[in-house]
Amino acid sequence: MKMLDRIVKEKQIDRSDKQSADKSDQPFEGKKESSSQDENSQYKARILLAEDNPVNQKLASMMLKKAGHEVQVAANGQDAVTQFISSPESFDLIFMDIQMPEMDGLEATKEIRAKGFTIPIIAMTAHATKEFQKKCLEVGMNDYTAKPIKKAIILEKLLHWGLGKEQG
Repeated sequence: MKMLDRIVKEKQIDRSDKQSADKSDQPFEGKKESSSQDENSQYKARILLAEDNPVNQKLASMMLKKAGHEVQVAANGQDAVTQFISSPESFDLIFMDIQMPEMDGLEATKEIRAKGFTIPIIAMTAHATKEFQKKCLEVGMNDYTAKPIKKAIILEKLLHWGLGKEQG
């Protein structure tokens, strides 16, 4: 029996070596995450998180970073507009809180859209009504998620916008 176990193990090792060699011939696709990041995400998205609440900033940032994404935080709508417009190529997506000081998320989205940018903007708000969702979409936001922030929903939104990997 021990001899049979050893033969089976050798065959498994031989197969895995062949599979690894086959994969190394394939072209590299997408932005692969570094080995130090969590394996929940295959693609590394660069996200601007516009959120004024420090607890929500920390929670959303942690979820996104653990999934392998880069996160830059803006503490209000004006800061989000300034950060994005100064370096639009640095971001793949914006998560935008609605109620923030200085400039709310609706106004920030209008400013970004008025300058011709088409980056996906996802509203994050405690207002979970269909009417408010419609209002967010009317000002130019692409999608909507209700608070409290939930990891599965946030990662699903990224996947929907082509910036993640299906959980398996």
